[in-house]
Formats: sequence, structure tokens, C-alpha cells
Amino acid sequence: MRDVRVVADRASTVALGLALLLLGGLLFAGLDGVRPLVIRSGSMTPTIGVGDVVLSRSVPAVSIRAGQVVTFHDPSRHGELVTHRVRAVSYTPSQVDVETRGDANQVSEKWSVPIGGSVGREVFVVPKVGLVVPFAQSPWTRMAVVVLVCGCLGSVLLRKIWAEA
Repeated sequence: MRDVRVVADRASTVALGLALLLLGGLLFAGLDGVRPLVIRSGSMTPTIGVGDVVLSRSVPAVSIRAGQVVTFHDPSRHGELVTHRVRAVSYTPSQVDVETRGDANQVSEKWSVPIGGSVGREVFVVPKVGLVVPFAQSPWTRMAVVVLVCGCLGSVLLRKIWAEA
């Protein structure tokens, strides 16, 4: 019986620690102005693959340069967020004109942002993490997470009770 308690104790500690680490990472990224975006197409392969998560930070549009990877609202796709590489940037008194293209694409897109506007610039890419997003969004997964958290908390409380006994 003691072995079962030790294993349950260690497993719940590890699970709780991982959950807190993940939550802390997400909170830190959000506080630092970093926004995650799951890549759903192969337009940036091999640099960024399908299912990778791009972490981008909002920067002034006037600061972007050719060669950087940016996330922007593509007007040709009804404002959908797109992550592509900057090929050219030009300025007018009222706007920044940008040409971007996915590394695997043959055609560029041209778009503009007001001179005081901003775009997302790639900070970091987390490979393949986005592949679990559809799974994580299911009601069954959410219920399993709630059960897991309750189980971890219950295990912590049991550990405290057992330690006092």
C-alpha cells in the first residue's frame, strides 16, 4: 500500500508541476505581448511546417524589413491571419506597402498598413505543437483536463492527510 501512495504522490506532483509550468509559460508569453498562431498550411515550408506554432510580437509596421517573417491580416483572404516572409517594403506619407510571400509559394501578396499601424513579427517557432489544437478543443478533452486537475488536487489533499496520519 505504501508503494502505491509513493507512486501516486510522485505522479500527481509531476502532473501538477507540468500544468503549472505550461500555464506560467502561456501567461508570461501573453504578458510579454507574444501571440501564438497555429500554422495550417504548408506555404512556409520547410522553414515553418503545418502544425507549428509561431509566436509573434506586435511591432510598428515601419520597423519591418525584407527577410523577416511577419503575421498580418491578408485583405485578399477576407482579413485572415497569414504568416509569410517580407520580400519588399516601401513607404508613403500615410502607409507602409508590403510585399510578402510564403517560402513555398510562387506568388507574392501585396498589402498595406497605416504608417502608425503594427504587424506581428516572428519571435519563435514551436514545432508541431499546433497539431494537438483540434484535439484540445474537443469537449471530451476539456472534460478530461477538468478530471485530471481535480484528480491532482485530490491527490495533493490526500498526501496532506496521509502525511498527518
